[in-house]
Amino acid sequence: MITVELQPEPDDFDSLVKKPGQDFLSKVPRPRGKQWKNKDFWCDVIPYMMEAYNSICAYSSLWIKPDQPTIDHYISRDEDPKQAYEWENFRLARWRINTSKRNHKDVLDPFIIGENWFELDFTTFGIKPNPKLDENERNAIWKTIELLKLDNKDYRDARAEWFDAFRNDISKLEKKAPFVAYEMKRQGIN
Repeated sequence: MITVELQPEPDDFDSLVKKPGQDFLSKVPRPRGKQWKNKDFWCDVIPYMMEAYNSICAYSSLWIKPDQPTIDHYISRDEDPKQAYEWENFRLARWRINTSKRNHKDVLDPFIIGENWFELDFTTFGIKPNPKLDENERNAIWKTIELLKLDNKDYRDARAEWFDAFRNDISKLEKKAPFVAYEMKRQGIN
C-alpha cells in the first residue's frame, strides 16, 4: 500500500449522492441489509473515482479493470449510516478487497498510512511491514495484509506480472502498479 491523497469531490456530488442519501436517511436513519437496496447512490460517482484515482485500488495499489471497481465505505454503512454518502469516506477498491474488508475496523486507511510502511520483496512479490516501524505499527500492517488478503497468490502474481511487463518503463508501471514502481525506485531496482 502507498499513501492515497483524497481527491476533490465531483461538482455534482451533492445532487447525485449526498442529497438523495440524506433524504433516504431522514426516513430510514439506521438502514440494515436490504433497506440499502437501490439506495447506493455512491455508485453514480464510480466513473469519476476511476478517473480521479487513475483506476488504482486504494488498498492493493493495483489497476482496476473498468468492469470491476467498487466503492468501499471506510467507515461502514452499518457502523455510521451518516458516512454512507460522504465523499471523504469513499475508497476506490477492487471488488474482492471490498468484500474482504466488510466492516472490519482493523484495516489501515490508505488516506493516512505513512510513507514506507509497506515493503515489497522482489523475490516473492510478497508484502510486509517495514521492520523499522514500531511493533504496534507492524502489527496493524500485518492485520491489514491478513484481512484484505493482500499477500495471497493472486496479488503476488499480479504484482509480478506488472513488474515483468513494465520494469523497463517505470511511467507505465506507475500507472498500473504504483506500489511496485515506488518500491523499485526506493530499492534501486532497474
